[in-house]
Amino acid sequence: MARVPATVAWGLARQSVLAETVDTQDRGKAMTSLGGAQRAGALAGPLLSALLLIWLPLWTVFLVALLLVASATLCLRIRKLNQRFDTATSTARSNRTDEDLALAVRWPAVWVAGLGIITLAVARVTQPIVLALWGLHLGWSDSQIALAVALSSALEMLLMVPGGYLKDRVGRSAVLALCLGLFGAGFLLVPLAPTSAGFIAGLTLMAIGNGFGAGINMTIGADLSPNVGRAKFLSIWSMFSQVAIVAGPLAISGIMLVSSLPVAFTAIGSSALGGALWALATQPITKLPTGRRADKGQDEARSGT
Repeated sequence: MARVPATVAWGLARQSVLAETVDTQDRGKAMTSLGGAQRAGALAGPLLSALLLIWLPLWTVFLVALLLVASATLCLRIRKLNQRFDTATSTARSNRTDEDLALAVRWPAVWVAGLGIITLAVARVTQPIVLALWGLHLGWSDSQIALAVALSSALEMLLMVPGGYLKDRVGRSAVLALCLGLFGAGFLLVPLAPTSAGFIAGLTLMAIGNGFGAGINMTIGADLSPNVGRAKFLSIWSMFSQVAIVAGPLAISGIMLVSSLPVAFTAIGSSALGGALWALATQPITKLPTGRRADKGQDEARSGT
């Protein structure tokens, strides 16, 4: 229970400082890098733990985790390591005009965009649950399922860099739609082709979509955030994904109680495809940055022109 608020606060702090520092036209790449770092850690952590447990007892894993946290905190306290970034943040703040500081939150756009983010968060949080269940349904061993998931995570990481450029070149709504569309197609393919080959193909589609969409939640939240009170706004924005993290597994449990695993896959896939259509259809309302004119588009959207 103590770990959850600390993790959320740490994530919000990083997202807020990046939004303060990085220009709108480069924000997609920056947020994707942040999301990529998180995923790299999520992949490297279990691998390091497994390596330690070959020779050492379980408590050493927690000790190493504590040492890594202490090392990261120490790095943040060393001025020379952070001087360049701190200077960029100060410069960005000093360059803001009174008009920039007066821009208010467009709450209708926030609620509309948040619904699309909920569908993405539901797909992401339920993916490992239903994939593990489907792997067991096909007769795969635990190690085979773990290997397939690890390989899909590696594919996601390979696609993060082009995904970051797409967010800044093509636009946020288009990338969110691409992510949700591929995600949903992957979920729908698995029960339609109930074989190991179909499972691998569906997992690949999900990995491609999730890789392109890495950091999209944080990017959109930063785009919609005000220059004053940004951290407070981002804490509210995070509630969309937090609600999905709780509601997603509960929804899957409910579906499994009254129906079957293929129906659960179909429900998640249909929700993701609906979210993709929603992201494209509501672009005139959200007015999220689109392509090379991202910075200008954002300014026009916030000023209502």
